[in-house]
Amino acid sequence: MDAWKEVARTNENNGITACSLNTISFDPYSELIWSGHKNGQLKSLFGPGLNPYTQFVAHEGPVHQVLPHERGIFSLSSNSLRLSNRTGTIRWRLSDSDGADYRAMLYQSRTHPEIVMGGYNQKLTVVNAERGTITHQRKLPNDIFIMRRNRLLCCGSTNGEILLCDPNSFNPVNRISAHTGTISDIDTSGNLLLSCGYSLRHDSYMMDPFVKVWDLRNLSTLVPIPFPSGPSMIKMHPKLSTTAVVCSSSGQINIVDTGNPLDAKLMHIPLNSYLTQMDVSVTGDAIAFSDVEDTVHLWSATDTPSFTEMKYPVQLPDVVNEPPNVSFEEPLNKIGMPYYDSELLSSWSKYLVFDAGKPNFDSNMFLARQIANSALPLNQELKSFHRNQIINFPWLNRKTSSQETTPKFHSEKQKDIMSGKDSEETFSYFEEMEDTVSGPDSIPKFYQKPVIKYSRFGIEDFNFGFYNKTSFAGLETDITNSYCNPILQLLAYIPSFCKSAISHSLGPCGLESCLVCELGFLFAMLKESTGKNCQATNFLRCFSSSPFAQSLGIVFDEQSNVGALDSSLIQKFTKFILTEIIRVTEYEDKNGGSSFPLDYLSKSFSICEVQTHRCGICGITSRKCHSSMCMIDLEYPSQQLESIISFEWLLKLSLDHRVDLPPSWCEYCLAHQPGLLRSNVRSIPDIFFINTQIKHHDHLKLWAREGWLPKLLYLRRVNDTVQCLSARQVSLLGNDKSSVSIFGLRGVTYEIRGVDFASHFVAAVNVTDRLTTENAEDSQWYIFNDFLVKQISEEEALNVHGPWKIPAMLCYEKLDMKIPQWDDVSDFTLLYEPYFLNPVPPAMNKAVSLSTEDMLYPGMLIGIDSEFVALQREETEVRSDSTKSTIKPCKLSLARISVLRGEGPLKGVPFIDDYVATDDDVVDYLTKFSGIHPGDLDPALSKYNVVPLKVAYKKLRLLVNAGCKFVGHGLQKDFRIINLLLPPEQVIDTVDLFFLSSRQRKLSLKYLSWYLLEEDIQLTEHDSVEDALTALKLYDCYVKLKAEGKLEETLEEIYEVGKRYKYRPPSLSSLSLQDRSFYGEDSFIMG
Repeated sequence: MDAWKEVARTNENNGITACSLNTISFDPYSELIWSGHKNGQLKSLFGPGLNPYTQFVAHEGPVHQVLPHERGIFSLSSNSLRLSNRTGTIRWRLSDSDGADYRAMLYQSRTHPEIVMGGYNQKLTVVNAERGTITHQRKLPNDIFIMRRNRLLCCGSTNGEILLCDPNSFNPVNRISAHTGTISDIDTSGNLLLSCGYSLRHDSYMMDPFVKVWDLRNLSTLVPIPFPSGPSMIKMHPKLSTTAVVCSSSGQINIVDTGNPLDAKLMHIPLNSYLTQMDVSVTGDAIAFSDVEDTVHLWSATDTPSFTEMKYPVQLPDVVNEPPNVSFEEPLNKIGMPYYDSELLSSWSKYLVFDAGKPNFDSNMFLARQIANSALPLNQELKSFHRNQIINFPWLNRKTSSQETTPKFHSEKQKDIMSGKDSEETFSYFEEMEDTVSGPDSIPKFYQKPVIKYSRFGIEDFNFGFYNKTSFAGLETDITNSYCNPILQLLAYIPSFCKSAISHSLGPCGLESCLVCELGFLFAMLKESTGKNCQATNFLRCFSSSPFAQSLGIVFDEQSNVGALDSSLIQKFTKFILTEIIRVTEYEDKNGGSSFPLDYLSKSFSICEVQTHRCGICGITSRKCHSSMCMIDLEYPSQQLESIISFEWLLKLSLDHRVDLPPSWCEYCLAHQPGLLRSNVRSIPDIFFINTQIKHHDHLKLWAREGWLPKLLYLRRVNDTVQCLSARQVSLLGNDKSSVSIFGLRGVTYEIRGVDFASHFVAAVNVTDRLTTENAEDSQWYIFNDFLVKQISEEEALNVHGPWKIPAMLCYEKLDMKIPQWDDVSDFTLLYEPYFLNPVPPAMNKAVSLSTEDMLYPGMLIGIDSEFVALQREETEVRSDSTKSTIKPCKLSLARISVLRGEGPLKGVPFIDDYVATDDDVVDYLTKFSGIHPGDLDPALSKYNVVPLKVAYKKLRLLVNAGCKFVGHGLQKDFRIINLLLPPEQVIDTVDLFFLSSRQRKLSLKYLSWYLLEEDIQLTEHDSVEDALTALKLYDCYVKLKAEGKLEETLEEIYEVGKRYKYRPPSLSSLSLQDRSFYGEDSFIMG
């Protein structure tokens, strides 16, 4: 800390406003110093020379604080928070219109990417740093104008108090009366808290001539640091945890050890005014000061100090060379063409082209040009057009390439068939894209995010088969939080995950809301789909309601502006789902449940890690073993990335890494001593996941190398460490190869970043049933892009072709992994014993549970019907040509499910009649069509049998597995909303039994019941028991008509009569006398 001197200075005054510089801060990630000004500008100075780098207007009012971060530059004004990149481009901006007067902010941590803001409004506001949205607010007893974070949030207030808040709940846990007047500055390091400020003496504020010091462990006061000239600014040294830099406004500086306040190094800055701001670089090599004249002073012990250890590259402007003198007397044909060894600026990359929308249409200028060319009707002909009528201009109807590949709706194709215009699509979505090759600037269409289009017939009319010609299922995207689809699809093709989750979902589980059960239900559906699209609706609803997931910031609601997704989101979700499996396993073990499948699954991916702490002075070590580690985070060296020769070398570095620790208490030295923490993986499970941790483009350059990602990994355990070997090193082991475990790559999750679409995630999965030594080279790679599924080459799956394709997460599986065999125990007690959430047995329960005589068997007939409520209304838009388009369909939720016996002496008697509880807000009970009233789904209020969604779904899943045949009317849509996929041979849908394709109309249950059964149903409200019973009777009628050979004749009669009465049961008053006598008066509904 000797020989400090001023190495540079520059004046930042704009020549208009005096004392405009309001805050100053070193950038911990690049060689920049940032300053915020009272006119709302942000400026940055580059390097020790303090050369101007960027300057832009960030806010309308004064900038109170600048917080440089890895994500960008956070800047705070009185009523807004902004995130910009280092070149000035805005990423997001948050404005608070509640009269907030913010003064300070801080960044929580990597695990909690949040900005905490405080000000003169007596509250803390927490903002999600990724999306720029307020997550929650907390009222405080004091105003806040300065904030620091250590073990606690330290908030300095204007009344001289320091408020200590919990960093997780933000509740005040204690307070310190630091000064009787007000606080000037505070800072923290380790367990130390330092403050300087003013005392109130004789009705005036006087600067306290010392710095107060506290120990945060017990809030005890330590020896203060004397500073006779009056301290106004404090900064703790980033490398020397007990050293503080104290500065006065007159320019006197003390660099002092808080443990020995008398040993201080004194310096002085020659000034014509007084200092206003100070900051210390993260390297500790430089200190920046600013004064009232807006001069920035840079002090250091070296001539070329370094501001940061990260040294992110700073984009510098190109050097403009002076053009050579050219004699214009020479003929042009003697001047040679220039040679360019780099890409020209005129060679536009698609990343620099943005869709600006349709041009502004100036009708007068357009008509003037077109009339001159006779391209449009003349003036007198234009009178035939009505006001606001659309004129068909060619450029207005031009389709983009993405629109040209949108499939037709099923209804449109059926209409073409009936009109004789049927023309089979001559191309497949993927065949058309065969010529598109992945490259630095070219993104094949199968990587782009597919979008669901809606017709007036709902989502069922969308042709998902257009995007998937394989036998593997895709997942739909019209559900909140569907960003996690790629991970769900990857886990479904890991045999141990799939088998264990399905087995757990069928057995007894005491958790009312269990994500592992929902995983099992989803995996079973994907397994049985044979290429049909599926939905993860129930899993995502359960996931969205998880408090743990919400606390991690990985749950979004319908109103959230998710914006661009990044790799950290999918990494956090993967870690969450693995942790949830371990949590459910521990719950099962504690409550004596059947947990063998989960025990096996948890052990198959749990990593054993040993952490060794060594004191840097006495050398005493302590060791802790952790077995709950779920994933391996790749650790990149801070420097010389180009020296990393292979992925295996990088993984080896991550399996055994060391970290220097700040001073902590040593039981043997009885003092705070620096230490070293070594974390090494002791053993590798059969399946392990790797977070790529790609933070900037230098990391991505490694992954862009040819053959960087290995398909096979060779791991060997030596003593208490795991070594990662290359194939060449394995070949040199000779007879010792038996100690080497071989792992194959099961899948990779990529973040896809594009210009024409929002960033999203896809999964490249090896769908081979089991990875073995024999089939290690015969992998089958598919890309799962939500409901778009396509087979790809191994080279396409493993290589990073450009900055648009960023690996996020890897999964490796041990070759020849042995999965134990166990007998699945299905929990059929749900069908034979009553289950309800009501506090007392419900009074209005129509169901009679199955008895031991009602044995389920394959082919057993059961009637089913369900009712739904609306959680979200349909969103539509009306175009200027009066056509209506569906933006988002109505979101329905299962509210009631009724299942009836279809055979035996109790035929027609329900054995399931459950109302399904929901925690979501119901916007419409659809009472006329569902029979559900407010309160029916609340266990505390309902008089019916109320069960959780998981129980209702599990009952149906058990019936499907038993091989029962479901009889109902319009089951396709019902099963879709329930999120249940059945084999076609187990579904008997009466809407299809009584349907003529030539008539293009399917008949309602109410009309069929009136005509065939001579029964009137649904007179007031729908009843699922009544509808299921009617479906069973219609099926019996169908069997009878088919046996008598009268089915075709009866179908023609049904449609002829239906056409006359618009396919509704007519009222008696609307019939003619001839019709009344022919059909009988008792056959009609009294109108």
